[in-house]
Amino acid sequence: MNIATRAIAAVVLLASLTVPSTALAQTEEPVDRQALMELFASTDGDGWDRSGNWGSNLPLDRWHGVTTDSTGRVVSLELPSNGLFGPIPASIGALAGLEDLDLADTTSMERSPPRSALWPT
Repeated sequence: MNIATRAIAAVVLLASLTVPSTALAQTEEPVDRQALMELFASTDGDGWDRSGNWGSNLPLDRWHGVTTDSTGRVVSLELPSNGLFGPIPASIGALAGLEDLDLADTTSMERSPPRSALWPT
């Protein structure tokens, strides 16, 4: 194998290693995006103190308070003291990768999400 052939083989190998994670993000992120938009709608997102990029086509990790993993799945949602008002929808349970949820100092929530939505058995 000459140097050019090796270089091409290396590029093809590297490209094939990145495709699965990209494909995963493209198939799973819409579920998370939908769940976040339902949260936004049910808690008067237009009235939040900080809602930067929510509802935009930007990646979810560019939305205020949202952190994602390398596949685009939401792992953290931090919206403390942000003026949320209304019920937390059960669809929050669709955030399968969620590890951290911070809604502290949000005194105007109508109810908590069902335990089964956050921690399915």
